[in-house]
Amino acid sequence: MTGLAFSSNGSGSLTVVHEDSPDKFSIVNNVVTEPGARTMALDLKTHQLYLATAKFSATSTPSQDRYDLDLLLSLVLL
Repeated sequence: MTGLAFSSNGSGSLTVVHEDSPDKFSIVNNVVTEPGARTMALDLKTHQLYLATAKFSATSTPSQDRYDLDLLLSLVLL
């Protein structure tokens, strides 16, 4: 176990938090992701964290539901 927790914020960032002790946590990093990336999957063998999102047009936002479903974003955390 790494003692790490991940929060995919959907706004274009992923927060990595470390459990220092049962009642103390610290932010390790805020990683830039694609806007809209929220759903995560972690490969426990390779420690790769995957975030899925769609490709949004320049005039839309994630909440406007205008996207290209062909894009899958992969983010690697070691």
